[in-house]
Amino acid sequence: MGMFVARVSEGRTIRQIILGVIGYGSAGCALFFIVLGNFSLSLQLEGTYSLVSKVGEGMSPAVIMSEVISFLPYSKIWLAYLAVIGLIFTATTYDSASYVLASGSSKGFGKSRQPPRWLRVFWA
Repeated sequence: MGMFVARVSEGRTIRQIILGVIGYGSAGCALFFIVLGNFSLSLQLEGTYSLVSKVGEGMSPAVIMSEVISFLPYSKIWLAYLAVIGLIFTATTYDSASYVLASGSSKGFGKSRQPPRWLRVFWA
């Protein structure tokens, strides 16, 4: 991951890279967990939805999460949004992994300084 970040961050300062990679990503995750965590706690304390009993029954975390989201307004839109975000995250993860593997396994990049496309497709 570090090799990919270093490659795509060419021309940026170290401060911008650290803020972008660590700062914004952590802030987004924290916001997600704070909002949905407090909403879940509110559902538990009000007795609307018992997360503790669902966990005790052995229900999977993904099912519990989707049921918690179903209590939100526009829940179907939120579920679709989270599915799209998950798909984008997975695609970019595989893209960066194939980029790094192609960069490490090629001899030279030439003028473009990019690994050959066929090699990236091979590693994907």
